[in-house]
Amino acid sequence: MRVAVTGAAGTIGRAVAQELHGLNMETVLIDTTPHQPDVKRADMTEAWAVRECLQNCDAVVHLSGLGTPDRAWKDQFLAARHAMNANITSGANVFAAACELGIRRVVWASSETVLGAPFTSERPPVVLPLTERAPIRAHTPYAMSKATLESLAHQFGGSSRTEFVGLRFSIVLGPADYRRLLPQIADDPRSGLWNLWSYVDIRDTVRACLLALEAETGRESAVCNIAAEDTLSTEKTRVLLEKYLPELEPPSAPPDDRTALFRGDQARELLGWEPRHRWSSP
Repeated sequence: MRVAVTGAAGTIGRAVAQELHGLNMETVLIDTTPHQPDVKRADMTEAWAVRECLQNCDAVVHLSGLGTPDRAWKDQFLAARHAMNANITSGANVFAAACELGIRRVVWASSETVLGAPFTSERPPVVLPLTERAPIRAHTPYAMSKATLESLAHQFGGSSRTEFVGLRFSIVLGPADYRRLLPQIADDPRSGLWNLWSYVDIRDTVRACLLALEAETGRESAVCNIAAEDTLSTEKTRVLLEKYLPELEPPSAPPDDRTALFRGDQARELLGWEPRHRWSSP
């Protein structure tokens, strides 16, 4: 299998590329600012460049995109819209080129934010736990770009032979991130409310990408939540909800449990993916 990886110079992209190499798969690594000689430089907002990069590929793992707006911009309104437009354009270019070239599978990075994060006590989730059945509630430019791409993937999948799997990653963390974030959340549990104290280990993220390349989903387009089974807090989940979201009914769980509130039921069903790693037992 020949697999193109966009965003190959990023944290997830590098890890996915390394795993693919270990499986002796042929790869085409693409990024706008490559940091290694085997990564091809290309601007994914340019349709011609995308099509050229994806020639003769069997699958694509589309991980490139802009997250938080560039703080160097004086006008943050324009920075946020630039990021939103770039994400939508690059994703649409990848989807369209994949369909035109007859590529079998596109695995791409969506986000937990499409379900409403960042949450506050004034803007809580509408249902718990947040599974793939929860309604879309994108309200930031970044989340809107991902929600738009989920819709586009559905449309492209329905009009071609290319299959799409969107992975709604929670915040992706590794050992260094745990050391940085865990003391912060322990001191101020409210700081984790924005995404319901959710996360996913980088190793589980990579495995989700690999499984999504091969899984027989039976769908033209599917989305899967990708998150750990526990929260980033040492507090019990029920206690966190009572303190910070008292109006919500806690989901069914043992009272002493730290069960995550962002769950990937469809990831288990369609991909056979289960989170294997926890911050408490790396």
